[in-house]
Amino acid sequence: MSAPKLRFKEFDGDWKSDKVGKFLIEYKQKVPSSTDIEIYSSSRNGLKPQKEYFDNRELQNFGEYGVVPPNYLTYRHMSDDTTFKFNINLIGKNIAVSKEYPVFTTNDFMDSSFLLFKLNESNDFKKFAIEQKKGGTRTRLYFKALCSWETLLPIKEEQTKIASFLSAVDEKISQLTQRHQLLSQYKQGMMQKLFSQQIRFKADDGSEFGEWEETRLAKVSLLITKGTTPKIFTDGNINFLKIEALSNGKFVVDKCQKIDQITHEKELKRSMLQEKDILFAIAGATIGKNGIVDKDILPANTNQALAIIRLLADVNHVFVSKVLNSYLMEKYIEENISVGAQPNLNLQQMGNFSFSLPCLEEQTKIANFLSAFDQKIDVVSQQIAQAKQWKKGLLQQMFV
Repeated sequence: MSAPKLRFKEFDGDWKSDKVGKFLIEYKQKVPSSTDIEIYSSSRNGLKPQKEYFDNRELQNFGEYGVVPPNYLTYRHMSDDTTFKFNINLIGKNIAVSKEYPVFTTNDFMDSSFLLFKLNESNDFKKFAIEQKKGGTRTRLYFKALCSWETLLPIKEEQTKIASFLSAVDEKISQLTQRHQLLSQYKQGMMQKLFSQQIRFKADDGSEFGEWEETRLAKVSLLITKGTTPKIFTDGNINFLKIEALSNGKFVVDKCQKIDQITHEKELKRSMLQEKDILFAIAGATIGKNGIVDKDILPANTNQALAIIRLLADVNHVFVSKVLNSYLMEKYIEENISVGAQPNLNLQQMGNFSFSLPCLEEQTKIANFLSAFDQKIDVVSQQIAQAKQWKKGLLQQMFV
C-alpha cells in the first residue's frame, strides 16, 4: 500500500518514496562569542530553557553552541533507547543549543510541520530509529543518517493539509491539558485555604461551626498498619493492591495483581482490606501518594510499601484522605522522611502526623466540595485520554 487509508477528498494517487535528505537543509551557524543568547534543550515536552541567560565567559566554558533560527528544527542526536524527540523553534527569536543538536530546515518541497509529525509520531520512522542502534548503551542518529531515511511522502499541498489538521488536534489536547492544570491548581489553592481555615463552611441552618481541634492520625484511627507481600502470586480472584494500581485517588482492578483465597485469608490475614481504608505510600519515589479502597475492589490485600489507615466511625475518610494529599502532609514528609536506600516513613511517624479536625458535618461538606472538583478534573482527564487515543488512530490511518 502506497497511500493512506484516511485522506482528504481533494487528494488521490500514491505517495512517493523518497529520502528525506532531498528536502532538508542543515544549518551550522555557531553562537558568536560576543552575543548573549538563551540556551535550550529539546525535551519530550518541547524546547525548554536550560538557564535564563549565559554570559560570554560561561558560553565558552560550556563548549560550542549552535544557533536555531525561528521555525528551524532540532533534536538531540543521542538517545538512551531508540526514541528521538524533534522540536521546532516557535519561540520567535534565535536560541542556542549544544553541539549535540543538529539544526536544519526544509526546502520549498517539504512542509516542516508535516515532517515534524512524521519524525515524532510515525511508525516507519520509529522502525528506522531502531535500526540505528548498533551496539552500546545509546542510539546515535547523526544528521547524515537522518537524511538517509527513505519514506513515503505526499505532495506538499497534502502535507500541509495533514499538518494543519493534526496541529488543530494537538491544540485541542493542549487546551484540555491547560484546563486540567488550572482546575488542579485551583483545587490546591482551595485546599490550602480550607485546611488553614481561611475559608469556612456554615451549617445547613446558616449557623457557624465550632472551632477545629488539633489531633493526631493515630488518635482518629482504629488501625495503622502495613501490608505483606505474598510468597507467590497466583491466578486467583483476590486483588493485590500496589501503588501502581492507583489512578485519580482510587485503585483500579485492571492494574492489580492477583492472589488466591487461601493466601488472602491465611498468609496475608493481617493486611485484609476493608471499604474506606486509606492506603498511603510510605516508601520509595511514590511516598505520599494515597487512595481510598472502594467496595468494588474488595476482597483485597496490599504490600508493605503501603500503610493501611482505618479510621474511627465518626471521622470522614474522604476528608482525611484530602488532608493526607495536602501541603500539610508534604511539609510533614519533608521534615520527617528517613533517607537511606530509599526514602520512607515508619508507622509511628504516620500516627504522629497532626492536623486540625472540624466536626463531622463540616468534614463532610469539605470532602464533598473537594470530591466534586476531583470529578471535574477526572472528566477532563478522560477527555484528554480520549483525544490522545483518537489522534493515535488518526496517525495510523493518515500515514503510510
